[in-house]
Amino acid sequence: MDTINWYNLEAGNIIKYLLLLPHNFLPFLYVIVISFLGLILLYIAIRYVFVLKNLLIEKSILLELTPPAFSEKSAYTTEQLFTVIHGLGKNQRLFEKILGIQPRLSFEIVSTHKKGIRYLVRTNPEYATILKRTMLSYLPQVQINETDEYIDDKSKYKIVEFKLGRHFAYPLQKQQLLDQHDPVAYITGMMTQLTTEELLSFQIVISPTQTKETKQIKHMIHRNENVLDYLDRVQIPNGIQPVSLVLQVIFKVLKGIVHEAQWVLNELLHPATYPVNMQQNNLYQQLQIQQHIKPARTLTRFEQETIEAIQEKIDQPLFESSIRLLLCVKENHDERERISGFISS
Repeated sequence: MDTINWYNLEAGNIIKYLLLLPHNFLPFLYVIVISFLGLILLYIAIRYVFVLKNLLIEKSILLELTPPAFSEKSAYTTEQLFTVIHGLGKNQRLFEKILGIQPRLSFEIVSTHKKGIRYLVRTNPEYATILKRTMLSYLPQVQINETDEYIDDKSKYKIVEFKLGRHFAYPLQKQQLLDQHDPVAYITGMMTQLTTEELLSFQIVISPTQTKETKQIKHMIHRNENVLDYLDRVQIPNGIQPVSLVLQVIFKVLKGIVHEAQWVLNELLHPATYPVNMQQNNLYQQLQIQQHIKPARTLTRFEQETIEAIQEKIDQPLFESSIRLLLCVKENHDERERISGFISS
């Protein structure tokens, strides 16, 4: 592309060059965009294959926990336990971070007719010893023993996964009064009266995570932007978020080029009709954005309380969680009844 001396060009030549600029620049832009998108898709595919391979070949250890009859641990103490568990994700090797391989723990409540209700933790051999020590530090009276796998290949199982209805940043219901209300009692109550061939397993699979979106939400809160409107938007799946980000950047660049071209054309064709105060207003708005000045927006009491709760949640260690129910039940009506019971509890 030739170098243009803007001072030696007349208005007609400037307009002509601006009209031809997209035709000269688009082929080069297409090559860059297609190459960049190809690299991102290749990276996503490689990460997906390695994560899937790691899940298939990874060995697991089942630890059976026998808690004491009475425990006076508060909700705050339990919160600190998961803060320590979250630290497992910080000791990863470099290639594990690049490929997105995270340590996973599965906290499971299993019920059978023969062995009753048991509390299990599924982990890999690398983290088994650390997890034992952490659990004993949290609750010294707990008994921890390795146990055999309870899932066999002969039985037919159904897996039901429970998902959040809203964005993860919205706060969950707090469980502070554990001495007066035990939420686990409702779950275990739905796992009783099984026949000899039936099995129920309630599983919470967690993996420590540090999502970049929390930084964006914090930035929006500090700028007094409309956080609730952002959280209520349609969420893009994690797999295509890099592609979406690239497209957003390209769109913003093209939008900026078009905006500048329109401004130049407007100045050349109608220099007297473009209001001076409009130019000053645009410059003032850009200056506010650069100086991170909060826009004048008044929050309602409900918005203020909700945003404070969101801020409190995203400041905590976060986990990528999956809650699911594994069933092996004979009758269909029993299966529907069990599932409905877990949904209501």
